[in-house]
Amino acid sequence: MVLTLPDTSTTHDLGQQLGRCLPAGTVLLLRGDLGSGKTTLVQGLGTGLGITEAISSPTFNLVNEYLDGRVPLYHIDLYRLDPAEVDGLLLDIYW
Repeated sequence: MVLTLPDTSTTHDLGQQLGRCLPAGTVLLLRGDLGSGKTTLVQGLGTGLGITEAISSPTFNLVNEYLDGRVPLYHIDLYRLDPAEVDGLLLDIYW
């Protein structure tokens, strides 16, 4: 699915709506250029999930965990990794 949203407010609102209804175990994969709104969407997800902690991009950490919402949110950023590097990260523990 490809979505084009007009501004950051709409992007955040979509994330918030998704966060209110997505069940535990849901995996969303986001792909887009730097600055395209991926983190804004995840911030909205966090709001919808009831997460109170500020959500930021995990570009350098690779994974940010937010556990205080109705279900856990794992924000994983693989932007700067090669596919071969991703295989060795054992990310399946998150789903």
